[in-house]
Amino acid sequence: MIIVLRGRPDATASKSAKHAAAQAQQCDARTEHAFDVEGVETGITNARQGGQALVVLVDPDVERPFAAARRLARNHPELRFVFAVDPVKEPQARGEAVFAGPPGGRWSMAPARDDEVQRQLRQALALCEQQARLRTTLDRMRLRLSSVAPADSSEYRRLVASDRYLASVLQSAHDAIVSVDPAGLVVSWNAGAERLFGIGQAQAARLALRSLFDDPEAFDAKLHTAYLTGEARVELASRSNRQAKYVDAAFDRIGDDEGHVIGIAVIMRDITERHLLEEELRSHSRQKDEFLAVLAHELRNPLAPIRNAAHVLHVLNLTDERARKAVEMIRRQATHMTGLIDDLLDIARVTRGVITLELEPLPIGVAVSEAVEQVRALIESKHHRLTVTHASSAALVLADRKRLTQIFANLLNNSAKFTPDGGQISVQIEAEDQGVQVSVTDNGIGIAANSLPKVFDLFLRCEPGLSAASGGLGIGLALVQRLTLLHNGTVTVHSAGPGAGSTFAVRLPRLSDADAEVDPGVAAAAAAGAIRRLTLLVVDDNEDAAHSLAMLLMTHGHTVHAETDPRRALEQAVALQPDAVIVDIGMPHINGYELARMLRGAPLQPSPALIALTGHGQAIDRVRAKEAGFDHHFVKPIEPKAMLTFLDRLGGAPARG
Repeated sequence: MIIVLRGRPDATASKSAKHAAAQAQQCDARTEHAFDVEGVETGITNARQGGQALVVLVDPDVERPFAAARRLARNHPELRFVFAVDPVKEPQARGEAVFAGPPGGRWSMAPARDDEVQRQLRQALALCEQQARLRTTLDRMRLRLSSVAPADSSEYRRLVASDRYLASVLQSAHDAIVSVDPAGLVVSWNAGAERLFGIGQAQAARLALRSLFDDPEAFDAKLHTAYLTGEARVELASRSNRQAKYVDAAFDRIGDDEGHVIGIAVIMRDITERHLLEEELRSHSRQKDEFLAVLAHELRNPLAPIRNAAHVLHVLNLTDERARKAVEMIRRQATHMTGLIDDLLDIARVTRGVITLELEPLPIGVAVSEAVEQVRALIESKHHRLTVTHASSAALVLADRKRLTQIFANLLNNSAKFTPDGGQISVQIEAEDQGVQVSVTDNGIGIAANSLPKVFDLFLRCEPGLSAASGGLGIGLALVQRLTLLHNGTVTVHSAGPGAGSTFAVRLPRLSDADAEVDPGVAAAAAAGAIRRLTLLVVDDNEDAAHSLAMLLMTHGHTVHAETDPRRALEQAVALQPDAVIVDIGMPHINGYELARMLRGAPLQPSPALIALTGHGQAIDRVRAKEAGFDHHFVKPIEPKAMLTFLDRLGGAPARG
């Protein structure tokens, strides 16, 4: 029997999904359809009552197919899955399945074309039927035959022949099938076990099965679980026969006629090849992430002086109109490149699961307002009309302020780019008892029906011509979905079709006022007079970066000294007694962390604020900076407004000392 987990009904299903459903029907006329995990659970119950072999086909329209399969596999570890995928997305899906697929390797994948889905389904059903026969054999093995033959001698001969046949099937099975007594000692040992471990049946007799594995405690734990619950599953490593092996082991309890547990059946499959492939893929993924981090650092270094110099030229109020346009062009493109680099790094971190959220109770309207400010320049440059409904902006959510703002900014940026000049964009905040929803609606180019299911896919560009003209790598919406999931939320998209605009809706759990006390944020500058101009020391071995940042800060009234040698910088700090020292981390000979420790030990009264400037912006980099003595951490290329705002706050406090 086949149960098809559908993503959408036939009326709106994709061509690939319809093809997969038709292939399932051809393979087995008893095919049933379900539209959620609960529906599949009902089908499983019905199939078990009928004693039927069962395979679950996941169609290409299902959102997060591997998550749904893992959920089903937790409750039904014996299930087999076939994932039907769009042929175009097959390589990406296979790469994701290695890490996200259901455990135990009890799944296969088929592109939704020709008869490939049907072929995979037939293979899966055959494996299920073989498994059912093996289970029947095990059931017969644990029955104690009566000493008196049945009255019908022909029936007795039939049973004996049947037992011999099933015992032959058990012995010739490719998987290793072993039974152990309550002490974990081997009682039976088939040919599959001999091939897997390189140990014959005579050698294996009364052997402690745990001794064959690198982690015998993990084996014992699963054996104990099987005694208590009836079944268990685990992946184990073994170095028997002088070879490294990895096996997927399933444990089933064996009982006598009175229901007493007399042993455990262990069915083991060699997954060494798959394990090594997974390790290779993980290694490649790590190398890719390391390359991206180095690339981003190297790209950020030249971007920093470019942005600083452009900001200085902008502040100087150039009289030549052509020069002003050139400066604005440089600023826009440098900002755009910075955004691309940040998106690449963010998607790599989210995909690896290493991104850390700094959660706090937050009014949803704060993140929306900050996102609007980030995208306002783009919206105004395209003459769009933006309306924001603030009725529920005070509703609280538990969120990372920076990342939640990034979610809404990406959605607004997407609407602004794909809406023709003079368009309409609206943001609506709606709050209920349990949730808060933020909807971003535009009257732009819209989305075709066949593109809606994949609009959040990584590197997707639904309209290549428009995407190329509007810029971007196809990362923004993928990042929105992954960051929303990290906040325990959901994001959906709706569009009536090309030319009809689109609506993206982010829904997050609401935090009740009783459960949260909102941090009012950084206090306003003390009312002790105007902002004080500071004496600053900039230390960076890149001469262009050091002097361009110094020029930028001097145009805003600060006294700034630039130094490219960390040793001379330490001497300068003692002589100048600066209010703050801005230090590049990646310097040769003496890096920024070492210089910070030296500055903290130098005779500086009062101690200056130490500001780290680096191309590395991961959470671990911020922790290292704090441990070294830095008060604040900026990622290159810095946003001038962010640096100046920080210095204004520093200067707005009462004079130190």
